[in-house]
Amino acid sequence: MKKWRTIDKILLLIAILLFPALCFFGEFTMIWNETTCAKILYLDKIKGSTYVVYEYSVDQEVKINRKSIVYFKFKELKKLKEKECFWISYSTIYPSNTRIIDKDIGNE
Repeated sequence: MKKWRTIDKILLLIAILLFPALCFFGEFTMIWNETTCAKILYLDKIKGSTYVVYEYSVDQEVKINRKSIVYFKFKELKKLKEKECFWISYSTIYPSNTRIIDKDIGNE
């Protein structure tokens, strides 16, 4: 049986601690968040999946993001665009990480 060296133990400990942190990175960043209003631009199809592309402003900088249509209550662009804007929460650490908080339009 192979004897564990100290460096092997340290690397194993780092891997065990680092893996959960990487898996939940998005959730960790949402601890510090702000809310803003987002506007739907268009629907996008990538490899058979439909995404809603929307824009929002973070410190006078316009960001464009996409989220799968499954996170929205309505599946047609006309219904989604009826609302002028919808409320999202974005991470102040990583602004591309967003969550829909508007219950009228989102399922998240």
